[in-house]
Amino acid sequence: MIDFQCNHCHAVIHARDDVAGMTAKCPHCRGEVVVPAASSAPGGMAGSPSPEVKRAARWGNSVLIVLVSTGIALAMVLAAMVMTDRSGATPAQIAGHSTVMLAGGVILAVLAGLVGAVVMQVYDRSFIRGYALTYSISAVVIAVMGVGAICTLKPVKGGSEAPEPVAHIDVPQQQAEPPQQQVRPEKRPAPEGIQLSEESVQTQRLGVMMKAYIKDLAAIAARHNDEREKSGIEKLFDAKRLFADKGFIESHGLLKKSRELLIKRKAEQEELLNEWPRRLDAAGITGDYKIKALETLNQSNGLRTLTVESYKMELQTLGHATNAVKFLEESKGRWIEKDGNLYFRTDADLKTFQDLMTKVKESAGQKSGAR
Repeated sequence: MIDFQCNHCHAVIHARDDVAGMTAKCPHCRGEVVVPAASSAPGGMAGSPSPEVKRAARWGNSVLIVLVSTGIALAMVLAAMVMTDRSGATPAQIAGHSTVMLAGGVILAVLAGLVGAVVMQVYDRSFIRGYALTYSISAVVIAVMGVGAICTLKPVKGGSEAPEPVAHIDVPQQQAEPPQQQVRPEKRPAPEGIQLSEESVQTQRLGVMMKAYIKDLAAIAARHNDEREKSGIEKLFDAKRLFADKGFIESHGLLKKSRELLIKRKAEQEELLNEWPRRLDAAGITGDYKIKALETLNQSNGLRTLTVESYKMELQTLGHATNAVKFLEESKGRWIEKDGNLYFRTDADLKTFQDLMTKVKESAGQKSGAR
């Protein structure tokens, strides 16, 4: 028998001695080969190493290719991780992103190598050589993709110094409690047999009517607060919500809803205030007592005046909040959200936003003090 190596696929071919010098096809790759003459060289192949030496060489070369390609891929990914500026990312983001990239790259390269080796087997090629070549190419390609993915983790920088964090700021809750009118304590019923004076009777009736009237105003305020809470207005300046609000459509919707609720509450309060004369008549308060009660309603510190002033102050607070939202919309891209806070890239933007929010809080504070 003559043992020799295919010139195309390097596989070992066994041939009979009587076909020496003839042309044949390799049973592995189907390439044309010339059967050499029998040789007395060790291993039975003409001038070629033994099959065991060839097999060992193929194993060594395949392992070397796998190790070199893996090293190149890891070096590329690690270099990208070190050189990419990711100062705006949290440690958890960096660790998770890097771990997923490395582990996912290795798994994909191994799977690609196995698929390539199986394909090579179908075409009668060496399994080990096919695995090594496919794995190496896949590892380098996946590494290049990983470098690109790492670089997309964009840095977040401020001005020359680290920006001062702006804590989570909510619009101060606009409690719509009605102004408290001083009410005389309700007098106890007179002992049986004692006739109350007209003034005492009128005063007692007015006190009962005022308690019911203020209770109705408080019900309007409570209903207004419930509607505000359900609408989500109190989260107008939530940092995470602002950062996720594309085009600030939701923010403008919240401002519009807040204005609608404020106008609705004012209309309900005005309607209740306009019922004051009718309630006086229903309570039996007449004459000079009715005139005095009407004057009390409309005097400078009366219910009507306080209600109107409260509405104006709340409207002013809403105006300051609108200005703050407009500034955030205009400066979109010059601030980010991190850990529930707003961070501005420049000190000038930070100061402008803080001044706007100060006006919101001061306006809300004046409104609360007025009541």
